[in-house]
Amino acid sequence: MCNDIDTDATFEVLRKAVSEARRAQGRDQRFVRWVGDGRKLAYARDHRGRLELFISKEPLESRVDSVARRLDLNVWRSDDGGVLRANRIVFPAGEHVDALFTAILVELLRQGIQVDAQKAFSATERLIALAFKSGDRRVNALTGLAAELSLLERLVSSRRFSDDEIGHVWTGHSQSSRDFVLGDVGVEVKATTQGVSRHHIQGWYQVESGVSVGDDAFESRLFLLSVGIHWLPVGVEGRTVEGVLMGMRGELSDHVWQGLVQSACRYCGENYVFDVNGLKSEEAFRRPFQVGFVRMYDLSHDRIDLLRSADVHKHAHVVGDSVSFDIVLPEFIDGANPISGWSAVLGALTDSREWGR
Repeated sequence: MCNDIDTDATFEVLRKAVSEARRAQGRDQRFVRWVGDGRKLAYARDHRGRLELFISKEPLESRVDSVARRLDLNVWRSDDGGVLRANRIVFPAGEHVDALFTAILVELLRQGIQVDAQKAFSATERLIALAFKSGDRRVNALTGLAAELSLLERLVSSRRFSDDEIGHVWTGHSQSSRDFVLGDVGVEVKATTQGVSRHHIQGWYQVESGVSVGDDAFESRLFLLSVGIHWLPVGVEGRTVEGVLMGMRGELSDHVWQGLVQSACRYCGENYVFDVNGLKSEEAFRRPFQVGFVRMYDLSHDRIDLLRSADVHKHAHVVGDSVSFDIVLPEFIDGANPISGWSAVLGALTDSREWGR
């Protein structure tokens, strides 16, 4: 372990120390540096260059979701073979994080972490959460990608579509009105990590049929596919985005498959990295997940009560395209809605579509 830093160290001193934190040579070879007296606060930089914050050895209670998901009480190893029991939070990589991380250390000291770790942590938690705003957006994008690729995978394996059709049915990776377009049938895919079909709707057009599908044709039917995604701990067996993409490789021509991979890497404006050899792929693409539920809702059903364009446009002073809202759809409406399970969903989509034939 490295030398301790005094409790009364200035921001500048701490900032310099944080920026100079040595990167670990392996997963269990971190160079831990304690801050202040009492061994209640420490930091290190892991083998990927990410800063690790260590607080106390007693369990901490978190009230902020983005922090609670990352708070991990465990026993950690240091470079000298020693161990420390502490609550760890791993921060995103990047030099821009160093200044915020330093401010967090200063605030924890100011709030009296040496005396009452829980009180100091609670008072600083909102500041800690600022580090994960962009990370949460990235997780949400990955969750949506996992759901959309899960449907695409099944459309490919059904062998009901030519390579050319597969290359055009998935449009969720681009700035389009629909995630999937199957002839005059549209599918809006919504993913959630919750146990219920609660989703954010960016505008009424996402839940109302009638958008153009090209060649002066318009959508005649619209489904909302609600997919529950459960992210699993690293190392646990499950599906991965990388695995889904690789699974489709043998089913499609190289040209179409490579186009899908490129679209996946650019999903939601991100810039993911995919390596066909599996050596340098984005770690997020290897994160295991499982699908908890699949429910497809026919949005034309008269018992589905959602905000529609007419509801928005009747208010003269409301900008229609600016209205977004959340919905919660029930598990059961009637015997035909929603359609549950991949097999039934795939059957409904392939049976209901018209490909202009």
